[in-house]
Amino acid sequence: MKSKFTLNTLKSAFLLIAFLLMPIHSQSQENVTEDIAHVSINGNSKRVIKIKNMTNEFKIEYEGEITLSDDDKEIVAISRNGFLEIKKSRFGKKRRILIEAEGDRLVKKYFIGRKEVGFDPEGKQWLAEILPDLVRSTTIAAKSRVNRFYTKGGAKGVLNEIKNLESDYVKETYFTLLLKKNLNNQELVSTIQSVGDEIESDYYKASIVTSVIKDKSISDAQMTSLLEISEDIESDYYKAEVLMAIMKTREMNSKNVSLLLSLSKDIDSDYYAAEVLSKALKSNDLTSENYDRFVSSIGNIDSDYYVSEVINKSLLNNIDNESLNKLLSVIEDNVNSDHYASVIYKKLSRNDELNENQVIKILESITNTIDSDHYLSESFENYASRVKNGSTALKEAFMKAAKSIDSETYYGKTIKGIY
Repeated sequence: MKSKFTLNTLKSAFLLIAFLLMPIHSQSQENVTEDIAHVSINGNSKRVIKIKNMTNEFKIEYEGEITLSDDDKEIVAISRNGFLEIKKSRFGKKRRILIEAEGDRLVKKYFIGRKEVGFDPEGKQWLAEILPDLVRSTTIAAKSRVNRFYTKGGAKGVLNEIKNLESDYVKETYFTLLLKKNLNNQELVSTIQSVGDEIESDYYKASIVTSVIKDKSISDAQMTSLLEISEDIESDYYKAEVLMAIMKTREMNSKNVSLLLSLSKDIDSDYYAAEVLSKALKSNDLTSENYDRFVSSIGNIDSDYYVSEVINKSLLNNIDNESLNKLLSVIEDNVNSDHYASVIYKKLSRNDELNENQVIKILESITNTIDSDHYLSESFENYASRVKNGSTALKEAFMKAAKSIDSETYYGKTIKGIY
């Protein structure tokens, strides 16, 4: 019994030691955070990176553009006034490397505890050991590395390296830098496919797409390929973010409108679908044809509340006869709730630019849309003062519409409003 206990104890101790000695890049025990700490006087951003696992703790601060050797084991350049500092703690033992750009040269220092020792060979050797893992788990030297791999092997060279990176955050940085290159269509398509394969996070997929959409040099044909990434985004929130970015930065031509409509159909959330459609319908860039296409797409929203939100936000101003006819058709075809329909008709009644013929059409639409005597009466009453001061034809149209009310009480209350 005693020997069995001893054997199990030894096994446990062995497993514990093996676990503690796992390399620093193990995702299972590594926590990486990266922040822009401040904007310095010379315009560069100082970044602070912390990497922590069971045995090691790294803190890295750097400023400026950093360039590495081709094997990623040495710092060969830092932009003017920049620096890189790497601190590591392991079981209380501390090491630190500080590399600063002074003019055209780099000043390299290595510390063990508080004592400075010669950088070469000990500091140089330690940096060579840790740097390849650090650059693949952070965005250190990302720009220069992308440039290096792209120069040597084009987009394929960068994509091969992205496969070795350890987080969606770092991969997103590399993809964004790559997509800013002057990629041909084949390279663009392969890059987009790789984004879908390599990145799991909807956030980072959307971040890549929205950052590239802002690039005016991206053609509409290329954007069609680019937005294929959006089909892999499951989150309605991030899909909507991508579509909002398109409307904010791109011309609303027929090609882009087709893309928007196609992608908006994949949004399951009525809230986000309504947000996208409301913004689209407020756009001054829409042609009459594209405006009609967006109006017709309101039918894809199931919720009466959000349908009414789109209408109330986007369709009630600057109404000519043609626009009014479209609006009334949308209400009659898509709003099933008497309450929300009455809210729309009430807001529409506040438009002082409506002429009598338009008011007559609205009264007819109310009778076609609302069943409840309560909401019929409430809707008609919103137009009573206008009818009271209007023509005989308008009063007759009002009286005819009011006859759709079955309740004598509500009917009497409604008619009283025009006398």
